Parts: sequence; structure tokens; C-alpha cells
Amino acid sequence: MDDNPLNGNPARGRCVHCHSGPMLNQFSAGAVALGFPATLGARFFSAFVSEFNDAGQTNVTFRFTATDGTTNDLTSPDAGRALITGDPKDFNFFKTPTIWGAKDTAPYFHDNSAATLEDLMNHYQRYFRAVFGATPDAMSDSDKADIIAYLKLL
Repeated sequence: MDDNPLNGNPARGRCVHCHSGPMLNQFSAGAVALGFPATLGARFFSAFVSEFNDAGQTNVTFRFTATDGTTNDLTSPDAGRALITGDPKDFNFFKTPTIWGAKDTAPYFHDNSAATLEDLMNHYQRYFRAVFGATPDAMSDSDKADIIAYLKLL
């Protein structure tokens, strides 16, 4: 599916946005067209897992110091890739996993906050509604059920 919104395609369910390529774990051209970085092997993104913090983990403030000595304090239960790179642009970014065989790999997300595929899709429904609001591009319950059925086939 062409997920590039510049071609007029809807956002809802856009799994291919992050789960593209032969192993379904790379950014698509549509994600890059929106300005997401392709420089990290196009495999790291924030899916709002730390931001929503459904696991209820304790928030921690992380301080990042630039080469000019300025600091940037960011708060999250898990800073993600920024802890490896030291770059606040990588804050809350995590490696995008393949979705091949996803039905057999629960729990989901880096914090194990989604115990089932239904929990996983409830998270993404909240994510799309937070990003797009109550628009046709937000993920519907029917979209969610279709995606779960598809994931069970992989």
C-alpha cells in the first residue's frame, strides 16, 4: 500500500509507515517524505509508548549536554535510543521490530505494556486519535479488527 500522504492516502492504520521493507521493520518512503530520519537505517521511531506510559513506569529526567555546554532536560520512563547516542533527537525512539510472526511474540513494546494484539491495537488506536483527532484518518474499531486479523495470518 502506498502510505505516502503526499499522494492523498489516508493515515489510518498506517502500519507500513514503520513496518516496511523485506523484514517489515524499516521506514517506508512515506515516512521519509514526512521528514522522519532515514539516517539511522530507518529503523527507529517513537510510537508513543513511553509518552502514554500505559505500564505506569516511574518518569525520570534525563539531561543531555551539547558540545557547546548547553543542556536539555527531558522526562520519560525510558529515553530509548537517546541513552545510546546521547542525542535528544533520539529521545523515546526505539528499534522497530518485524511484524512477521507477531502473534507469537507477546508481550509487545519495549516496556511490555501490551499483553495481547488487542492491547497493541488499542494503543495504536489511541495514538492515531491523539495525532489525527476524531477524523476519518483516525483508526476505527473496524480498522483495528482488520489489522488484528492480518497480524494473526503473518
